Amino acid sequence: VGPNTMIFSFAPISAGSLYLEDRSCTGGRSGPKMAAVQHEMKSKGPLLDPQGRLVEKGWSRRPLREFEPARLHRLRLKEWDYLGVFDGDQFITIMIAHLGYLAIAALQVLDLRGKRKVVERLAPSPLGFGCTMSASSETGTSRLHLPGSLVQFTHDPKGRTMCGRWPGLEVEFRADPLPRGHDA
Repeated sequence: VGPNTMIFSFAPISAGSLYLEDRSCTGGRSGPKMAAVQHEMKSKGPLLDPQGRLVEKGWSRRPLREFEPARLHRLRLKEWDYLGVFDGDQFITIMIAHLGYLAIAALQVLDLRGKRKVVERLAPSPLGFGCTMSASSETGTSRLHLPGSLVQFTHDPKGRTMCGRWPGLEVEFRADPLPRGHDA
C-alpha cells in the first residue's frame, strides 16, 4: 500500500442495510411484483435442460436451481456476482460478470451528497481468462484475477466477503448472512 492508495473498509453490514442482487436467470426481476407475470418457483432442481434451455420460467425468493454453465454455448453464457451498498451518503458497487466471450470486474464509488463519482475501476478479460464463477450465489468463490487487479466474492458460514484491488485502490467489506426467510 503506497502513499497514494485509497483504502475503503467497512464494518460488517447486516441484511437490513444491504442491497444484494445475486446472479440468477429469472429474467432480471424478482419479488412479488413478478407474480402477475411469472409464477414463483418453489422446487429445487437443475436450471437448464441438457440442451441449455430453462427447465422452468419464473422467479424464486432464494437460489433454488443448480446452474451448470457447461450446458450453454459460450456465447449464451451470462452470469454475474454483484453487490451494492448504500448508506445515505455514498453508494459503492462491485461486480464480476462473465459473458462467455468477455469477463469484466467493476468497482464504482459514488458520493451522493456531493453528487459526484469518486472512483471507478474496470478490468476486462477477453474470453474470460482469469475468471472463475461459483456454482451458486450462496456458496463458493467468484473471482477475476488479472495482472494489476483482483475482484473476489467469497462465501462462508459467517457471511460474504467482497474485495477489489487495483493499483492505488483497495476495497474490502463483509456482509452478514441473510436471515432465514429473507428474500435474496
